[in-house]
Amino acid sequence: MRLVQINDAHIRGSSPKSRMDDYPETLYKKFCELGTFIKENEVEAILNGGDLFDTPDPSTSIVNRYVKLFSSWNIPMYSVVGSHDKFGYNDTTINRTALGTLRAAGITELISTPQNIGPGCSVAGISHSYTLDEDPENDYYYKKDSDDYLIQLCHGMITEGPFFGKYTLYNQIRTDADLVICGHYHPGFGPFNNNGSTVVNIGSMGRTEHTLRRFPPGFIFIDTDIPTWEFHPFTVIEDPFLTKKQVATSTMIDMEQFISSLKKKVGDFEKKDVNELILALGKKQGLSSDTIKRALRYIENE
Repeated sequence: MRLVQINDAHIRGSSPKSRMDDYPETLYKKFCELGTFIKENEVEAILNGGDLFDTPDPSTSIVNRYVKLFSSWNIPMYSVVGSHDKFGYNDTTINRTALGTLRAAGITELISTPQNIGPGCSVAGISHSYTLDEDPENDYYYKKDSDDYLIQLCHGMITEGPFFGKYTLYNQIRTDADLVICGHYHPGFGPFNNNGSTVVNIGSMGRTEHTLRRFPPGFIFIDTDIPTWEFHPFTVIEDPFLTKKQVATSTMIDMEQFISSLKKKVGDFEKKDVNELILALGKKQGLSSDTIKRALRYIENE
């Protein structure tokens, strides 16, 4: 069976502040390139490793654009739920998200326990949750109950070395899966052998932040009949990120404009109320946490 797998596409309708190019169009071109590969190589299914969209509720026009594109491929998609795919880590909100729309339209199916999707091939999925990575040795465990080639998709904080917060080292994973494909951690890592399982993370398809990467943006092509897998980088040209100096300058401009707007609003507010106002207005304007923190420090020193 021939499959393609993607991770962390983060589809959105606007460009992140650090990007120089038109992020939505660049990402759409990547998906079009993927569609061409699917048709030319007679791919039979798509595996989505989570965070297909950057927010649970992107604009209707964005969702419609991708519903049309995915439908034109005319093959099934199997997905796990990423941290950006639902509201507040709450699985009951899926029905009112973009991912839920794709499921209702019959474009994707959400997977968990191993299920056969074709001759000799099964797929299992670990979706993101608030408690994931609290019990590394058991959180990702699946036992093989057939001779199928088992692919396991994981949207958790699996890393190759120590990390902050909750995380799982790749060699802590206990599973019978033949191929473990990880998402969520955007830089990527591997591939590594872990007790007979191949563990790999090819990083994010949509680059919303400037981080060092193990792989360029791309996708995995899997042929379970051989069986084998290989990484394919996208040929879409991108020169996406501003320099650190440009980002810092942009942040300062944002902060100055933000503080100027605050001065017109704060009046005789008490200091506690002003801080709450800054946080509320900053979030409403979509400013980065760094810009909001700088504004708070500025106000405190006034």
